[in-house]
Amino acid sequence: MDKYKTGLNRFIAIIIDGLIFVPLDWVHESIWGSNIPVYGFFVWAVFYSVSFVVYYVFMHVRFGQTIGKWICKVKVVDYESEKSINITQAILRDIIPVLLVPYSIYSYTSGYAADPGVFSDPSNGFDLIVAKILLFWVFLELITMLMNKKRRAVHDLIAGTVVIKVPNKPNSANRESTVI
Repeated sequence: MDKYKTGLNRFIAIIIDGLIFVPLDWVHESIWGSNIPVYGFFVWAVFYSVSFVVYYVFMHVRFGQTIGKWICKVKVVDYESEKSINITQAILRDIIPVLLVPYSIYSYTSGYAADPGVFSDPSNGFDLIVAKILLFWVFLELITMLMNKKRRAVHDLIAGTVVIKVPNKPNSANRESTVI
């Protein structure tokens, strides 16, 4: 069961993956107050919103791990077979971010079109509802992960996946020295 104790590794991986997107945030912040046309900002908003989802889905399908998970030595696998996940599972793991892409694009572009120099007011009704739903989702994920032996969060249950520690491979130099 030790291979399922991935909570701290997953948390650190999220931080590392977040740092990967810091340059995109810098670009986003620098163009927010600029005088680019609304359609140019719309294109940026689409790219900015979709890039996160594409990164996670692609990396999980192709490698079973993001860069953060690779550094932290954990991997997403199919729950039953512990083999690589497919694209459906990868999308289902990120279903909340996938569903929020249209809202994200709308939020960025409507706030920019209304007043390019000011961020949209997070206290408005719909944004507040979305924020509360996301906060509830995070707590639900954490509670679910802590309540089962294989540390599966809600998104793992939805997608039929589990996160495991990547076993350390023996060093080739060590293998050669033991053979001799």
